[in-house]
Amino acid sequence: MAGAGKAAADAKPMRGDFETHRRLPTQRRAKHTVDSMLTAARELLAEGGATAVTTRNVAERAGVSVGSLYEYFPNREAILAHLAREVLLDEAKAANTDYARMREQSLPEYLDGVIGRVVQVERKMLALGGDFHRRYTHHYQLWAMNEKGRLSVAEMVDGMIQILDERGVGGRVGNLPLASHLLARGIRAMIAALVEDRPDLLASEELDRILARIVRAIVDLPNPNTTQGQD
Repeated sequence: MAGAGKAAADAKPMRGDFETHRRLPTQRRAKHTVDSMLTAARELLAEGGATAVTTRNVAERAGVSVGSLYEYFPNREAILAHLAREVLLDEAKAANTDYARMREQSLPEYLDGVIGRVVQVERKMLALGGDFHRRYTHHYQLWAMNEKGRLSVAEMVDGMIQILDERGVGGRVGNLPLASHLLARGIRAMIAALVEDRPDLLASEELDRILARIVRAIVDLPNPNTTQGQD
């Protein structure tokens, strides 16, 4: 019966914009315990993939009881969710660090850099488990994160409007808010659909190039693969 209860807890779906902890540690010893659990989870993920990250395996590796683990993480998905958030926050911090440099880039270079970063993160997220990523892909979006957490849709679109406006794109595309919304949300929606339908295609070397062509079309930039002088 205890094993069945554990399996049910591990399989329990998490709905909505869920929290990654059942409760946050406040005492130094408790924080150390949670850190040990997360370190164990990272090691298991690196060694055996997402299937190795079970509550029992994490507890055993961390040297704590399963009951102690359940005090902080209700199931394995909560642990994976925490690791997913770590990935995104780390990437968001890196993006913010690079922002000054990226502002000096040309628009094609900037857009290529954003696409490359987003695709890279999606591949990292997929390593947390295909089923997990497909179920919660809409909750974990690099373009919807900064070092403080989630951004609203309006903040995402306004940021893209500023980037395009600084590069003089407004007069070329006509409808700057529309182009900005398609860039900030549309590309991400296509990647999310790919994750849900054909996650295996995320590994394709063509993905970045295809997305780059779509992005260039939105802001009316020439395709870099187009050869001048062809009939």
